[in-house]
Amino acid sequence: MTTPSQPRRLLTWTQRPRSTDWLATDPHAPNNPLAAILPDLSPETFLRTRSIASRLIARSGAGTTSIEPGDALPAWLPAAWDQFELALATLPADAPAHLLIAPHHAHTISDIPSALRYLERWSSKAGPIRFGLALDPAAILAPSMLAAAPDHLGRIFAALGSHPATACLCLTGDLLDHVTADHLRALIDTHVPPTTPIILEPGAAGDALRQLLT
Repeated sequence: MTTPSQPRRLLTWTQRPRSTDWLATDPHAPNNPLAAILPDLSPETFLRTRSIASRLIARSGAGTTSIEPGDALPAWLPAAWDQFELALATLPADAPAHLLIAPHHAHTISDIPSALRYLERWSSKAGPIRFGLALDPAAILAPSMLAAAPDHLGRIFAALGSHPATACLCLTGDLLDHVTADHLRALIDTHVPPTTPIILEPGAAGDALRQLLT
């Protein structure tokens, strides 16, 4: 296990007042959000959310205007990839942004191979929109994977935690239902560079993760 040489940047998801927008904010700079959740991949939603933050985190879905897991086509279907890539290709080209796709086990970008395929095809594209990854390890765990969650999480962190296009790590408290706190800390210290921001869920679960990481 390696030990980070500098304190990690820990942020929390907070809801924007009088709106449905969720922002990743630093308690010390609440008016300068690191990122915002992009609810869908439609051009209209992209432009509206881009006005809040330049770094946007979205699920891949099936390239439709919904990110609900039930709306996704299986990742292995060519139609799912076609819809997803069409959605990326038709985003407004005149709006500079950093779009981060967060894999979900029921979505087009669902696992390590599909995440790496997406990054290979999109992370090096030139243009005003940069494409990268927001690593949400718990979301990649399908129900069938939970019995062997420590092994699966080890592979997820090893493959994606230090990937140059992984721009942030999103952590939820349910990870601690599947691995010990020491194991999770070891995975992060070993595979996630200390300069990678970590976004925590709000509430008591996020507070427990913050305590673990500080």
